[in-house]
Amino acid sequence: MKFISGEIVVNESEVEGFIDSVELANDYGEKCSNDHYKVYEQCIQYRKAKEVLAEVEKLSPVKVKLIQSKEKGLGILFYEESMNANIGPVVWMSQFVNTEVTPEEIIILGQDALLKHQEVTRKCDKQMPRTKQELLNKVFFRLVPAIPGNTVGRSYLDMAIGYHCLIGKDGERILSFMITPHLLSELDVSESELYAAAMINTPTFFPAVSEGMREMILKFTPGTESLLPEEDFESNPMIIITNNDSFFGASVILYPDWLHKTFQRDVYILPSSVHECIVIPKESALASTTEMQKTVHEVNKEAVTEKDFLSNSVYYYDYGKNEITIIEQEGKA
Repeated sequence: MKFISGEIVVNESEVEGFIDSVELANDYGEKCSNDHYKVYEQCIQYRKAKEVLAEVEKLSPVKVKLIQSKEKGLGILFYEESMNANIGPVVWMSQFVNTEVTPEEIIILGQDALLKHQEVTRKCDKQMPRTKQELLNKVFFRLVPAIPGNTVGRSYLDMAIGYHCLIGKDGERILSFMITPHLLSELDVSESELYAAAMINTPTFFPAVSEGMREMILKFTPGTESLLPEEDFESNPMIIITNNDSFFGASVILYPDWLHKTFQRDVYILPSSVHECIVIPKESALASTTEMQKTVHEVNKEAVTEKDFLSNSVYYYDYGKNEITIIEQEGKA
């Protein structure tokens, strides 16, 4: 584990020494930088989490370990001895910042989550494809920044297409797993066969949807219909595109002929995240592509988490060619 702010980096083994040095500096009236204090707070949280972990370990009937996430901070992972020590439900300590919690309460949360995790795992095992055709019937794709290690995919512009096998849906959760080279070899499936099947399956599993800014605002502020003017693609050209689950919905830009049939014109595509994109018709664009690129980059930097990031590029869909390209030069395409 590492605790970082600016140029200050403290490894797990250095935590106690760093805490002592900051506290000693304060005792002598020496002022530390803001980055020092931010890392100091992280180290204090780590010390407290270690103390909680020690108490949980004494009482928990299953294995536990402390883990760290860039977005969620520190958490306690619960897993069976026979399981992979890196896979299991996590109780994140950040949810207890303003409340007191006992080790027993953490164990109850962890045990409950572990039972649900095991149930999902059993379901996945039962639904695991056993034949080539079963895999081809269940494969779908996601548009991602890069292909994760030990998985199958292909490059697309400056992004990548990753393949997943659909197990099912559990409420709002999509149960799936990333397809590995080992599984392809075992079932004698080529990447090109996977791609062809995924292009057919994905639009069916996760239908594309598009909505204007008015529709999106009404989702979050119901009852304000009379305050918002009616709109269409001509009057308000900013359209949000995603899938019916709003989960990895940026993939819809690759649905065969969907952009062509839906917009019937040249458009710019601005990736908001892996979950959605913004579409603007070329003739309605008020900003230059350079300004669009700057906006995308700034939004990614300030508002998009690492796990939701897709791309810093702006793309151009040519209706006549039915083709997407990266905009690399200044000015409009």
